[in-house]
Amino acid sequence: MMLRQSLKTIPRQLRRTITTYAKQDQLFIHPKSSNKHLLSFSKNPDSLSIGEFYSKNPESPDLVINSDNFISTNPEFLKLLHQVIKDNIHDDFTYSIESNSYADEHLPVYDLRKIPNYQRQPEIEDVFGYVRVDSEGGIMNETYQINDFYKIVNVDGPLKLSEKIHEELVGQLDGG
Repeated sequence: MMLRQSLKTIPRQLRRTITTYAKQDQLFIHPKSSNKHLLSFSKNPDSLSIGEFYSKNPESPDLVINSDNFISTNPEFLKLLHQVIKDNIHDDFTYSIESNSYADEHLPVYDLRKIPNYQRQPEIEDVFGYVRVDSEGGIMNETYQINDFYKIVNVDGPLKLSEKIHEELVGQLDGG
């Protein structure tokens, strides 16, 4: 009886199951109002969100989240993301493989929404930051430098993380 009464007080458009963004399965959509929603790496709607976007139908498989409808980035999320990258990049297989081609240089740590062709530099707005690579191709700890031109959401859509960074970030969002 109490549950039924509680559900009646919640507007219909806000009563939803967990919605996964159809174009990027790492991301979840949580309603904020009838046409404003939160984008998150966590299923928990109370977890730190990436930011906000507008959509009348966030459950649509045709939904596109890009710079046209993304309203704002959560600065606390961005701060956490960079910390997770800094703490874990040296153990990330995705970037360790590539670091062999960057001996004694800086390796761009980019998101995976638009992977550059082999030996091509990613777009500056797709690069989280840079790490120093030693002469043997190993990523040097504590050398991560943030790229201030990075865009969490751009014309190609929202960020996509490597498995390692995604796993560590979700652990922080849901448990830490």
